Amino acid sequence: MEYRRLGEHGLKVSELSLGAWLTFGEQIDEDTARECMLAAHEAGANYFDNADVYAHGIAFAFVRSLCYDSPIQSNRSTPFQASLLSYGD
Repeated sequence: MEYRRLGEHGLKVSELSLGAWLTFGEQIDEDTARECMLAAHEAGANYFDNADVYAHGIAFAFVRSLCYDSPIQSNRSTPFQASLLSYGD
């Protein structure tokens, strides 16, 4: 995995990320989503794309919980969760 330095503090972020988009919480079950995230992390990814509106918030909560209650958190680096916020209805 290749990494980039982000911002003035030089956080090391993987060039590839795994996005939850509409799949986590609606199109695939939690076990499959967990396997996808763990496989991405084992390949070196530490950047997970997400938003509060993906699967009506289910994807956001799932990714957050997996980042902090799994081998992803206890491993060598801090996971980063990119997030988009929706404004409107």
